[in-house]
Amino acid sequence: MPWLQGEDGPLERRVSTTFEEGLLSDVVDEEAMRYWFSEPQDGWPTEKRRVKLLKQAREAEQRVSDSAWHEDAQGRTPLPGVVEGLAVSGTVTSQMRYLGVLVDFGAEYDGLIPLNDEATWDALGNRLRVGSCVEARVQRVRDARLFRYPVQLAPVDPALQALLPRPESHMAPMDLRDVRMDLETLARVSGRPYEAENYTFPTQSQLDEEEDGPDLGEEEEVEVLTGEEEDELDSIAAALSS
Repeated sequence: MPWLQGEDGPLERRVSTTFEEGLLSDVVDEEAMRYWFSEPQDGWPTEKRRVKLLKQAREAEQRVSDSAWHEDAQGRTPLPGVVEGLAVSGTVTSQMRYLGVLVDFGAEYDGLIPLNDEATWDALGNRLRVGSCVEARVQRVRDARLFRYPVQLAPVDPALQALLPRPESHMAPMDLRDVRMDLETLARVSGRPYEAENYTFPTQSQLDEEEDGPDLGEEEEVEVLTGEEEDELDSIAAALSS
């Protein structure tokens, strides 16, 4: 609902009457009519606001997920040249509260020092602030097609090591938006545990039994006696009782 902004505001902010309200009114404001029946300067929107916001959110997510990658990697060490155990020196370029810090050490991808504990952040203080120089060692190199931050670093400073969680306990975040492989293959190439779940579907006979109720077995046939047989049994019973 537009609201009044005064004479200096744009037309859409000066109109407070909707088209539906104008249909029921005897007096219609000229500015309101001009707003209702004039095309906006940038044209009418062609997509719903929700769709537009969703696209913007996905684009922002893409920018965040690729923040470790240098698109212009000329003069930088390509990812295959980064090996585990390599000693590196770099600068902290970003702090991510629930992931850790990114360190630019001259490679195609910045390295991630994992950190997601708030108490540890407080204990670190300014030791890993943006712009700080860090001596580290390459802890892990992962597949860049699957992982958001393929290079994992561990600081060599014992004081920092004592504050940070063990690097091997880090569960690296994955990015599977463009990955097309089955779960078993994905688990194998990523090193993640995967156990397939087995589902058993009932047979048709089991479904029929559930519908008709449990099978109680065949009913026993009841022998019906004739009149002569009943009289004979009665006489035998009388003789036995006497």
